[in-house]
Amino acid sequence: MTRNPLRDLLSRILHDPTLRKADYEVIYLSRGSTEGREYINCSLLIRVTRDFFIYKDDKGVVRSIPLHRVISVIDKRKDVVLYLNPK
Repeated sequence: MTRNPLRDLLSRILHDPTLRKADYEVIYLSRGSTEGREYINCSLLIRVTRDFFIYKDDKGVVRSIPLHRVISVIDKRKDVVLYLNPK
């Protein structure tokens, strides 16, 4: 299986006990928002699969977002972009 840097990064944020999930943010293309993108704090992440990241929104609704819609992942504490979609 080909490695996916985005999936690896999100899995590390989710599972590495030395990282604070709240320090990271995912920005993804959203068809339902007026801005066209949404910002998700990684503290809301539930799971990362081969093709999706899954999170629970502030209303308790579980949402699955395809990895190909992710624009970037940011370390908010250091103000650094950790992942930027090359497309």
